[in-house]
Amino acid sequence: ILVLSDRTSDWKMNQALSEAVRAAETANRAKSTFLSNMSHDIRTPLTAIRAYVEGLMDNVANTPEKQERYLKVIQKKAADMDRMINQLFLFSKIELGERALPMEEMDLNRVVAEIVYENEDGWQRDGAVVTLSQSGGTLPVMGNAELWQRIITNLVSNSIKYKTDSIVQIQINTAKADGRISLVVADDGPGVAPDVLPRLKELFYRTDKARSRTGDGSGLGLAITKMIVTMM
Repeated sequence: ILVLSDRTSDWKMNQALSEAVRAAETANRAKSTFLSNMSHDIRTPLTAIRAYVEGLMDNVANTPEKQERYLKVIQKKAADMDRMINQLFLFSKIELGERALPMEEMDLNRVVAEIVYENEDGWQRDGAVVTLSQSGGTLPVMGNAELWQRIITNLVSNSIKYKTDSIVQIQINTAKADGRISLVVADDGPGVAPDVLPRLKELFYRTDKARSRTGDGSGLGLAITKMIVTMM
């Protein structure tokens, strides 16, 4: 009986080890795919910037109107690169965990209110009306202020990016019920088909409609949001 018990224990240990190895291989493949796609996505605006700079140097943009248009494109592509590089840095921090992003107890009501206050003017300029509704008192949660900021700004940015009307209404709610604290970000936008919902949190996944509607998305926002939520 003792020998059988040892063999059973060894089998369970080997099975656990095999599962850990498979999980590590899957994570490495996902990381390699992420870095490869990120490199490609960064090169795309960089190529455009180079082309428009050469156009300015070669005097292809030979009128003030053309020059202004070229400079606006360069400015936008530079902003796209900055956004993607910031996402890459955040992805690296998430991999490092609490060493890079220490957790502390904070009041979710206060954190969310500060984020909305800091960003609402910019959101409004981009065509979003954001309404904040909060439960009374404090809502103590463990987390990181930088990560809470990224969660909310990613969700609101998605609503703005894929809106089909000139204005999108966004409701942010915090609440506490039955010992659980919730944060809800909802909008009146077009939504997505139910069959693609499970894939929205995959790295670099974008629906066909999203691809045709805007070139601004890289398919990272919701994937990073999921990583953050899981981490916290």
